[in-house]
Amino acid sequence: MGYDLFGLEPKSARGRYFRNNIWFWHRLWDFVCEISKDILTEDEKRRGHFNEGLEIDKERTETIARRLQEALLQKDLYEEQIAERAGKVGTGHQQLAQVVQKICAKIGAEFEPRNCTQRFSWGNVREFAVFCQECGGFRIC
Repeated sequence: MGYDLFGLEPKSARGRYFRNNIWFWHRLWDFVCEISKDILTEDEKRRGHFNEGLEIDKERTETIARRLQEALLQKDLYEEQIAERAGKVGTGHQQLAQVVQKICAKIGAEFEPRNCTQRFSWGNVREFAVFCQECGGFRIC
């Protein structure tokens, strides 16, 4: 499963499309939400973890791009926070993990949510920052 993001008003080819698999997207979106908590609503933060067509407008996307660029220049400030989240089930996986646990309980199987290890990559942050800078707003599908 993956997350496909489409630029609303792309300025270049790099702003037309961005994709992450499920293992990278949730950690990236959590990071975006953390550095953009003043410009994203709680509903947008939640909906960004699902493929349901959430749109983020051009102005806020440009702000996200600037903040991601700043974060890339100050990675050491975020390393502890990122390390704390390593191996934990992120926001987007909590509901999925609960459903899987219920199913496993019904069939007598064991399920450990930590098996859903998510990944964080500064390279991924860099690619998303470029996309945000070039996309003119985006839709998550």
